[in-house]
Amino acid sequence: MAQKRWNWQSDFTEAVGELALRPELRQIRRYSHHRNVNRYDHTVRVALLSYRIARRLGWDARATARAAMLHDLFYHDRTCRPAGYHGWVILNHPEEAAANARQITDLTPKEENIILSHMWPVSRHAPHCREAVLVNLVDDWVAMRDYFRRAST
Repeated sequence: MAQKRWNWQSDFTEAVGELALRPELRQIRRYSHHRNVNRYDHTVRVALLSYRIARRLGWDARATARAAMLHDLFYHDRTCRPAGYHGWVILNHPEEAAANARQITDLTPKEENIILSHMWPVSRHAPHCREAVLVNLVDDWVAMRDYFRRAST
């Protein structure tokens, strides 16, 4: 009897599909994120890689993918400081992303911790679950790859 092959792409789409279609999330395509990549493409890369690793390890892949899709959900350039915005974006954007995510979907406590802690130890929120540590590490890895990726011509 042939073993059925796991179709991770359809499972990933099921986990994040409704989020990926939200206009609030698609709006972040406007913002450059790491030199040669827009913020939306960055979040998709983080979500996809995080999902695949979490799934392979038997962790909560759905929460991992959803939170990774929302981890950089903020609507301004990383270098600007909007009125009333105290501190650098690098330190405060996890709180802003979590607040924006709460407006478009219900977050589990695990998803919220993943979003809030994705900049740890630079930001003040520490990861409380292994999925949060995973997204934190994958975000760093993908950011480095984004930064050194050649600009498309």
